[in-house]
Amino acid sequence: MAGYKEIFVNSLDEDVKCCFCHLPLREPVQTRCGHRLCRECLEELTQSTTKDEKSDNDDLFSFTCPVDNVKLDYSMDTFLDKATERKILSLIIRCPNGSCEWTGTLGEKEKHLDYCLLLVVSCTNENCKESMVRKDLDEHVTVTCQWRMIHCSYCSVPLAKYYEEEHINVCAKYLVECPNACGEAMLREKITDHTENDCPLEIVACPYVHMGCDLKTKRNQVESHLQSATSKHLDLACLNLLSTQEKFREKTSKLEEKVSGLEKQIIEMKKVNSFLFKKIVSLSTTHESVHDEKVSSTPIVPSISGFKLPGERMEFNFMNVTPQLSWKISGITEMLKPPEPYGKTELQSEPFYSSINGYKMKVSFYPRGTKSNKNGYLSLFLVIMKGEYDEALSWPFRHKVVFTLIDQKREPEKRSDFSMELIPDPSKHAKSCAKPTQVENARFGFSRFHLIFPLWTYILDDCLLLEVRIIRIKHD
Repeated sequence: MAGYKEIFVNSLDEDVKCCFCHLPLREPVQTRCGHRLCRECLEELTQSTTKDEKSDNDDLFSFTCPVDNVKLDYSMDTFLDKATERKILSLIIRCPNGSCEWTGTLGEKEKHLDYCLLLVVSCTNENCKESMVRKDLDEHVTVTCQWRMIHCSYCSVPLAKYYEEEHINVCAKYLVECPNACGEAMLREKITDHTENDCPLEIVACPYVHMGCDLKTKRNQVESHLQSATSKHLDLACLNLLSTQEKFREKTSKLEEKVSGLEKQIIEMKKVNSFLFKKIVSLSTTHESVHDEKVSSTPIVPSISGFKLPGERMEFNFMNVTPQLSWKISGITEMLKPPEPYGKTELQSEPFYSSINGYKMKVSFYPRGTKSNKNGYLSLFLVIMKGEYDEALSWPFRHKVVFTLIDQKREPEKRSDFSMELIPDPSKHAKSCAKPTQVENARFGFSRFHLIFPLWTYILDDCLLLEVRIIRIKHD
C-alpha cells in the first residue's frame, strides 16, 4: 500500500513525504535520526535487509535509514508520528472518481466515497457481475439487471429475470394446447388428466383387452368398435370364462391333495404323542426318586486383544497414531511483536502422558525466545515431571520426541508442516531425563526452534497449532 496516491490540490512539502517510497506518508513513523517513513515501508525495509548485511550482534529487526545510512532498531529507534499524520489528513484532495467535482480533506475521503455518485460499484443482485457508477445503480438493480427478482405472471413464483423464459417452459399454470391437437386449451398441470381421461384423440386400448382384444384406437372411436365387435367380444369372454373354470378346478384338486396329506400327518403325529406319553409313565414307575447332582463348571474367558485377562501381562505400545499433545496457542500475534522483550513470555502446556501408563511431561514455549537467544527465534522445550507410573518405567527417559508446527493454510495441497526431532543425549541431558525426585526436571529442547518472521504461514485466526509425539525407540 505504501504512501497515499491521491490527487492533492496544493503542492506538498518534502517533510510530509516518505523517504522510502517518496509518496505522502501513510501512518507516518519517525526515526531517531529525524526522517519519516510510512509504517508499511518501514516494515518492508526491515524485512528486506538480508542476514548477510547484519553482524552477529545485530537484532533481527534492525535496518538502515535510506537517507543517511544510519543503523537503527525497529523497536527502539522508531515511533509513530501522530502530529504529521494529522497534518497529512488535513490536506485538500480531489475526488478520484472521474468528473466528480468534490474537494475536501484527505481524512474526509472515505465519508465522501460512501455517497459519491460517480464511484464505480457492483450490482447488489446475487450472481450479477456488472459494475456501474453509483448514480445508475438503482435503475440497473430494479429495471435492467437480468438477475433482478421478479414474480411469474402465471404462478407468482419468485425467480430471477434471467430464468423467466426457462421457467415459462415448465410453469404449471401456463395455458397450453392439448398435445393431441384436439382443440382444447388448459393449464399445463391439467394436461395429464385431460389426456388420460377426456381427450377424444388419445389412443387407448379396447375395454376388453383383458379378454384378449388387442385393438388400440382413438377414444372417440371406442364406442363404434364396441358395437361392431360385440360378437367377437362375447366369444372372447366365453373362452376366458372356460379357461378360468379349468384353472379353478386344477387349483381345487391340488388343495384337496394337500389337505389329505396334512390329515395323514396329523394322524401319524397323534400316534407318536401317544407312544411318548406311555414311555414317560413307564419311566416314572421304574424310578422312585430322582437325586440332584451338583455340577461345577469353570467359565471359559476368551483372550481378547486390548483387555487384561487373569494372569496375563499387559503391555502398551509407545508408538501412537495420534499425537500425545495437540496444543492450540491463542493470541500468538501479540506475543511475537518486536516490543515484547526476549525471554519474558513463557507458556506451559497442560501435563500429559507419553502413553496410557507412560512418562508424565509438559511443554515449555517461549514465543520470543529465551534470554540467551536474541536472534529472532522462538524456543521450545520438554519437561519431564514426576508421574504415577515412574516406578514401573525404565530410566533415564530415552525416547524420541517430535515437535510439529501444523501448517494451517486453507488449501490442503499447499500445506507443509514443520517438524524437529528431539533425541535425548545421555551426556547433555542426564539431569533432564533422569527419574524425577522433585515435581519436575530441568527443561531440555530447542532454543532456536523456528525463526519468528517466516512463522506467519503457520498462524490462522491468531492461533498457532503445535503437536507433540513420543515415539518409542528400542535400545540394546
